[in-house]
Amino acid sequence: MLRAAWVGGAIAVVLVGSWSAGCSSSHTGDDVDGSTAGGCDGPAPTNCVVARGEGGCCERGPGRCVDGAWQCNTSGMGFFCEGPCGGESCAAPPPTCREDLGGGCCGATVAPSCFTPSWSCPTGTVEESACVSCGTATPCDDLTEAQCIADPTCAPLYDDLCCPTCLPVGGCADCTSIAMYRCAPLDEACATGVCGQVSPEHCAGAVADCSAATPTSGYRCSVPGCVVALDAGCADDCPVGCVAVTAESCEASCDIPEPACPIDMTAESAGGCYTGRCIAASACAPGPMIGP
Repeated sequence: MLRAAWVGGAIAVVLVGSWSAGCSSSHTGDDVDGSTAGGCDGPAPTNCVVARGEGGCCERGPGRCVDGAWQCNTSGMGFFCEGPCGGESCAAPPPTCREDLGGGCCGATVAPSCFTPSWSCPTGTVEESACVSCGTATPCDDLTEAQCIADPTCAPLYDDLCCPTCLPVGGCADCTSIAMYRCAPLDEACATGVCGQVSPEHCAGAVADCSAATPTSGYRCSVPGCVVALDAGCADDCPVGCVAVTAESCEASCDIPEPACPIDMTAESAGGCYTGRCIAASACAPGPMIGP
């Protein structure tokens, strides 16, 4: 059985991986272009958008080694570039870029940019092959996971937020966090070929079977629809298990104080009152919640 303990006012219970793209808050400025120097393992990523000189135009090139991790788009570390460099010659045909509406949904068509020697979709857009046209808004769109399970016309669609396949955010972390990325109409969520994972119990109007689930990152569990649960107020050597998100998980109306829970967890409810356990806060939030 996995166990948790209070550490500095928070519960230490799941592993948190490091993203393969992004910057750490402890960045030292010792960056190396296209090299294994600086403590980065493996070959440098190629075909990255980088600046030609300091504050220059944008072009394709190798990534940078930043604080021991390869970075492909380093604009967040101060290596800004603006607009493609002149005289580009990109192979035809260019990709079709679509506005990224989140949740794997496509928006309006946007013109691509040419970064020699290849085309690139602008920030805030994705290639059309990485998203789908979700059509008009549905009553399921803004529901939390618990509300989605409660609505007989909706069902949650899940993705591994540590390494998404349905959310075009790029990058993978060394962890697993299966959480709802979208609440969809029941017939769409339970159709063959839909992007993501769906609980077969949800398609049958029941709650997920968590009997074989194990805790993973982000207070989620290895089975879609299951979250980590631990006793509220437990100070040390706390038993940790997995429970199903239900229609009542986030609805409390009783006149007793809400139990205190660690960051990124919330007090679980059942029958209109608190159960005395803490569960993942993601169960009570609409998707997508990016990152573990």
